[in-house]
Amino acid sequence: MSSFVLVHGGSHAAWCWEDLVGHLNRPALAVDLPGRGPDRRRLRELTVDDFVDAVTGEIERADLHDVVLVGHSLAGVIVPTVCARIPKRIKALVLVAAAVAPPGGRIVDLLPAPVRMLSLAQHRLGVRAPSMPRLLARRAFCNDMSPKTARRTLDRLVPEAVQLVVEPLPRPALPPQLPVFYIRFTQDRIITPDRAQVMIDNLGGAEVVDLDAGHDGMISRPELVAAALNAISGERV
Repeated sequence: MSSFVLVHGGSHAAWCWEDLVGHLNRPALAVDLPGRGPDRRRLRELTVDDFVDAVTGEIERADLHDVVLVGHSLAGVIVPTVCARIPKRIKALVLVAAAVAPPGGRIVDLLPAPVRMLSLAQHRLGVRAPSMPRLLARRAFCNDMSPKTARRTLDRLVPEAVQLVVEPLPRPALPPQLPVFYIRFTQDRIITPDRAQVMIDNLGGAEVVDLDAGHDGMISRPELVAAALNAISGERV
């Protein structure tokens, strides 16, 4: 049986999948990227290769094959390279409201103005592991959440390695026969539907699934997102 490997986005950790995994139809491994969870390396010292190594290492240590690799938001910087590095272990790639720059491009150039300006200012000032201001995070992540869920989410956000957002990043080509899916959230205020289409074009195309949720749909609408992942893993690959 295939497995899901779930990779969180910026300012989040593996906890963001906890309400979703119980609705999946096969085993799931939620990865904590470096700088959080058991790996407490300093964020300012990390590179995209460190994040790729972390995901690849988790998959190899668990000896997983036929992996449906799922990346949310900033994980769009990471998971395509994982697919290129261990292609025989990956069954399909699913990008969930993910940021995907063209090869050599910067994620920051694709983000809404408030997030873009904040990230660039933090980078210029040498703030290499910033936390997102709570008010901005609420607007970005929580617009479709209940007050209780929003508070719980905001209380668990963590600092992030800003260099992943503001520095040009290489991106290897995906394996040519790999099925690629993009889950686009119609209420997303960061990766809006129009921005999501840019990300899809940067990928070179993907099969698109539209869901009625905000950017953190795996938290606000876990059953809906899980159903989409189950359909992808069970019927389309």
